[in-house]
Amino acid sequence: MTDCDHAEISRRLALAIGWPESKLYSEGDGSFVSINISDMPPIRLWWDFDYRAFDVIWPIAERFNCFPSQASYGTEWVAYTAGAKTTWADTAALAVAMAVIKAKEKS
Repeated sequence: MTDCDHAEISRRLALAIGWPESKLYSEGDGSFVSINISDMPPIRLWWDFDYRAFDVIWPIAERFNCFPSQASYGTEWVAYTAGAKTTWADTAALAVAMAVIKAKEKS
């Protein structure tokens, strides 16, 4: 996956958990997504949002009861959420992110 792919997953995850598009920002090749956490001008506070960061993905996994498990026969990870099909991925963080995205996009 490219940096742009990771940034797009982070953007879709941010939208899925409730951040409005107007609060999201990416720069250049889209290698990261930041979230504006302050509406008070002239100071704007941005927080880098990357689904691969443990302090981003694990609170989301807890909130949506979507903890991944590793397949017994290989290196893939699987995650489930209510209303979404089983999601398989190469990493635990990606499995959680895609499960939450699919569940929210479906509803």
